[in-house]
Amino acid sequence: MRKPCLVNKRIFPKGHPNNPMSPAEVEAKFRACARGRMPSARQDKVIGKARELEKLASVAELMDQLVEDENGLNRP
Repeated sequence: MRKPCLVNKRIFPKGHPNNPMSPAEVEAKFRACARGRMPSARQDKVIGKARELEKLASVAELMDQLVEDENGLNRP
């Protein structure tokens, strides 16, 4: 007689509040999406600002790191 097979079935996709991503997974996903579009040094700045979001005077400090100018270059 065969034993019952247990299946690990996920009802909620990764990133859902009931199945959250770890900080490392969020960072890896951001870097994968930003690769080829944003230099890695800029990615580091964005991640640093995001980690300190509660301490920023304004979310504009983070958004400034994400915005490109009219030439397609990230502003300093």
